[in-house]
Amino acid sequence: MSRGDVKAEVAELRRRVNDWNLIGVGGLPEDEYDCLVGPLLSKLHAGASADELTAFLNDEALHHFGLSSAPADTERFARDLVAWFGRRTSPS
Repeated sequence: MSRGDVKAEVAELRRRVNDWNLIGVGGLPEDEYDCLVGPLLSKLHAGASADELTAFLNDEALHHFGLSSAPADTERFARDLVAWFGRRTSPS
């Protein structure tokens, strides 16, 4: 994978995480969720399932971001990430 490919992958994942907006507050800095991008990308490259991503995101929501409950759409978002990553890495 070229450096340009990696940058594009990181940028797309960052956009997806920002669009999901874990804490649901508008006007956040663009880098608010960057702490999730690296771990998510590592997990995706390691073959993590949607269930594993859901567990990670729920844990981050509760313990890192301090939410009182995990977002209702975390499982859907995790499935979307796995599908997106699968499309990126499958041979054309």
